[in-house]
Amino acid sequence: MVEELGWRSLVLRTRLGERVLIPNSVVARARARLLGDGEQVVAVPVRLGVAYGVPPHAVKEVLRRVAADLPMVLADPPPQVLVREFADSAVVYECRL
Repeated sequence: MVEELGWRSLVLRTRLGERVLIPNSVVARARARLLGDGEQVVAVPVRLGVAYGVPPHAVKEVLRRVAADLPMVLADPPPQVLVREFADSAVVYECRL
């Protein structure tokens, strides 16, 4: 979240409560990705590789239970768990929180 905007720098507050000071010269050259406008829900994808021998329904259930225990994850809409990729040594799941 943008906490301060001055003529020399930008101060951000992370989700962990840390303040990050970024000089405007860096901000002007940087490429930023905005996660919503603060009014709507924003999903954050988390990817995880799981061994091929683990049943998909078990993986999805564990990921949903873990997501439900995270403080900043909303119950509505619920987290989505998708298969993203069949990699060489794992099935890659994406959990959208």
